[in-house]
Amino acid sequence: PGWVPSPPAWATIVQVEHLASPSDRAREVAVKVLFDNLFFQAPFLTCYFVVTGFLEGLSPAAVYHKTQTNFHAAWAYGVLLWAPLQTANFWFVPVGLQPLAVNIVNVFWKGFLSLLNHRRDYGGDSAKAAPAEHA
Repeated sequence: PGWVPSPPAWATIVQVEHLASPSDRAREVAVKVLFDNLFFQAPFLTCYFVVTGFLEGLSPAAVYHKTQTNFHAAWAYGVLLWAPLQTANFWFVPVGLQPLAVNIVNVFWKGFLSLLNHRRDYGGDSAKAAPAEHA
């Protein structure tokens, strides 16, 4: 078959081989979703806004402002999208296919992040208070 990347390291840490009851399974899935939203989503979003800002040639002050302006909205949308999606993914999808399911949704998520990141270019509010854009 094809190559599928392995799940994140933390997912294998909280993977339980033999579960005694459905409540154990629910607890395992809840921990995985919590770890995903707290320990992956927040650092990923910060890196995303910082890297895209510097790739656009923005000054460090502008990158910081853009990250500060967009982070909380992106994280809230991320929790709304990824918490139910990852719950279903961890509950129903075999471990080997979980990265594929995430990557399919990730295509649309990255497009949404790009729109959120550039809303000032389309008449959004963040253009008014941004410091000097380019270094």
